[in-house]
Amino acid sequence: MRLIQRLIRPYVWHELPGWGRLYGAFVGDFRRDVEWRDEPRRTIRGKLHGYQLDLDLSRWSERMTYYLGRFYDLELQLLVLGLLRPGDRFVDIGANIGMITLAAASKVGETGVVDAFEPNPRCAARIRSFLEHNHIGHVRLHEMGVGDVDAELCLSVPRHNSGEGSFLPFDSTENTPDRYEQMTVPVHVADSILEADPRPPMMIKMDVEGFECFALKGLSRTIERHRPIVATEVESSHLVRAGQTPADLCRVMEDFGYEGWVFGLRRVGLRQELDLQPIDPAASSYNALWLPADGPARRRFEESFPNLARRPSPVAATTA
Repeated sequence: MRLIQRLIRPYVWHELPGWGRLYGAFVGDFRRDVEWRDEPRRTIRGKLHGYQLDLDLSRWSERMTYYLGRFYDLELQLLVLGLLRPGDRFVDIGANIGMITLAAASKVGETGVVDAFEPNPRCAARIRSFLEHNHIGHVRLHEMGVGDVDAELCLSVPRHNSGEGSFLPFDSTENTPDRYEQMTVPVHVADSILEADPRPPMMIKMDVEGFECFALKGLSRTIERHRPIVATEVESSHLVRAGQTPADLCRVMEDFGYEGWVFGLRRVGLRQELDLQPIDPAASSYNALWLPADGPARRRFEESFPNLARRPSPVAATTA
């Protein structure tokens, strides 16, 4: 089996037609992590940002990064890499082990800055190791969560995927020690951290597993003052644990004066390109791109993605 897995890696790396099915059949997702637990760590150079990555193949997302040469979330990376320029400021809320942080760092360069917020100490340690190994000095790592008040909260982290760590309670029948690790971590209002540097952020990326509305309230001054582009996950199964819905999250952003889109991918020949679609009010799971009506970030988006920027504004998701 290992020979077959080695042979298919170049095919997957080049993302040739059908690579996903091939990968699923011979490598697999988190359900096959146990098969890889004794595999030695591997170091690769990321094909989208050029940084070296020390990867644990027993973790499904890092295993996929090893085979693909990039983090699996391609649409978000295309957005970050297409939008950012040297000297920009990028804010990563819920940085996990730093895959999007690294993509942003490669684009803003040493004249720019990335503020990465990550409350999980183990994930923060991975970010630090990547930064040290690649001699990256323009990323500021904030080992904390982001919320609407300063507090200490319990972070529950699924053992199969650190990226699903959440401050919101899981069902008591699910939240068992064999499935989740729990830790108490600091949470702060991000505005108070970001205002120490007057540079306006060009973009804020947020992946906080249902805690979005609380985190956005803690970013209200930054959003209202600088009007950055904002990218969030919208996942009803996470939001419901906070007593909220996708419509509530849409309403928060609309109250800031933003229009929302679903962003994803479309295939053009053998390439994947960023795509935007109007938000379906009935949809329960999607990646959302929130655009301000005007300002430098809006103009940058129109310059960077002219074909997408020419689309008519969507009907408001909460009123459609």
